[in-house]
Amino acid sequence: MTDQEREFARQAAYLANVHLLADRAEDIAGINGASTLLFNAALASLNRMHDIGHAMTIARIWAESLEAQQATREGTH
Repeated sequence: MTDQEREFARQAAYLANVHLLADRAEDIAGINGASTLLFNAALASLNRMHDIGHAMTIARIWAESLEAQQATREGTH
């Protein structure tokens, strides 16, 4: 197996895990609460791995990215 094939397999497994987590979140919180549950879990995980300042910085970056995406979507409608 080449390095490129190994990387593809790693990314495919990661994506499968992401979809599994999303499906599980829908099972637990329902379709409307899944996003909030996943976002909270991501923040909790960041806080466990890093200090709260780092977790909050990433949360701010995510929020700014979402704002930019929303502005882009609104501009295209």
